[in-house]
Amino acid sequence: MNHCHLKNKSAVKRLHSLLLAVFITACFLSCSCRGEKVDGKNEILLVTYNTQTFFDSTNAGTEFKEFRNSEWTDEMYRNRLKRLAGILASASGSGGNRIPEKPPFPGFISFQETFFSGKTDKKNFPEIIVLQEIENVEVLKDLCAFFPVQDIYSHIVFIPAGNGSAFSTAVLSVYPAERVTAHDFSNLDRLKDKPSLRPLTEIIFNTGRGKLALYAVHWKSKSGAKLQAGNQETRNEQEKVLYNRIRQLKKEKPEIPFIVCGDFNQQPEEFRLMDEYDSAWDYLPEQAGTYFFRGKWEKIDNIFVSDHFIKGLSGGKNYFFIVNNPCLLKRDGSPYGFKLYTGKGYSDHLPLAFRFVLPDTGG
Repeated sequence: MNHCHLKNKSAVKRLHSLLLAVFITACFLSCSCRGEKVDGKNEILLVTYNTQTFFDSTNAGTEFKEFRNSEWTDEMYRNRLKRLAGILASASGSGGNRIPEKPPFPGFISFQETFFSGKTDKKNFPEIIVLQEIENVEVLKDLCAFFPVQDIYSHIVFIPAGNGSAFSTAVLSVYPAERVTAHDFSNLDRLKDKPSLRPLTEIIFNTGRGKLALYAVHWKSKSGAKLQAGNQETRNEQEKVLYNRIRQLKKEKPEIPFIVCGDFNQQPEEFRLMDEYDSAWDYLPEQAGTYFFRGKWEKIDNIFVSDHFIKGLSGGKNYFFIVNNPCLLKRDGSPYGFKLYTGKGYSDHLPLAFRFVLPDTGG
């Protein structure tokens, strides 16, 4: 069974009820492996994607105001699930596209027809998917029902953000999680405004060829000019927690490679500690990005990797790429964001991916 821990006893006391839900959600779902074998394949594809306010069709009262007061229907929700399932599966076809400006498919419609006809198998899916802005675990269950391959992601980890937050981060995997740890930020007493923050999710996977550590993040946004200084302070504290967790892993289990990914809500040059590790933007074109803001591409989505992967990156076996299927882009080339009033669109972010060969460390 996976175990969910907090960093200190005071945080456990303050968030007892939240962590009980975390324990049940993370451990029960991530252990629903139904006896399947871990494939132990050499090549692994990881995709991280900010899905942009992905709410289900049930009004729980914590959704954004526009969702609570709208005509958001179950049919619109199911159509959005269908589109998301297709995009996530299509990421595997993007693997050879190392230059983001060239779409990986001649047409997404033909892919969708093939995908939903069931003429696909597990080889066409990313092995690990990290999603931001997911309302609850029910969205993940509903999403998995739209994949034509049954039980493709039998390991699901979802850590509720708590404090009435609208959404949190989720991880879907074909690999079992040996350990799940939720790192809460409520014990950061030095933060003045006590903002509601999404937890850092730490997972140790058994891939069949060795262990892999994953850190999934969604840091405080930059919303509001007056709040930017305070929000930067918050992200600095979140970065410290993440960096110290990685230091602890390297001290205790230096043989385990790690990947850190998600929406950091800051540019590569804004990191103070994590910049010592190689990241996606060290290898992607300078003009590229995953989020378009005020006429410019931003690099706020990111993937950091441990030194275990450097040899593969320099040798071409490992590489990063942006999933920029034509349907994800508007005519001007910016992301085709989701619009509530029409129910159409995908997200204001593009997915970022890492295809790699796991180092055979024997861990």
